[in-house]
Amino acid sequence: MEQWTDALDEDGLHWAVMEGDAVVAAARMTVHPDWAALPDCVLADGYEAPDYAGPLASLNRLFVLKSHARLGLSALLDAVR
Repeated sequence: MEQWTDALDEDGLHWAVMEGDAVVAAARMTVHPDWAALPDCVLADGYEAPDYAGPLASLNRLFVLKSHARLGLSALLDAVR
């Protein structure tokens, strides 16, 4: 299985759905001190950053293997994170 890693993995909170020893779905949440530190915040260029006091959580990664699609795993992962 291909693996994706980035600088946020070390401090992120991770959840996984396992089938035996295999990960069939996973999700990540990261916490950041302010709006500018959120992953991909540059995609919001042109928008005024909200005046939120940090810390801010970002639900920024979720995957489900195609073989396990439509089983409600993404909703389950969203509910727990």
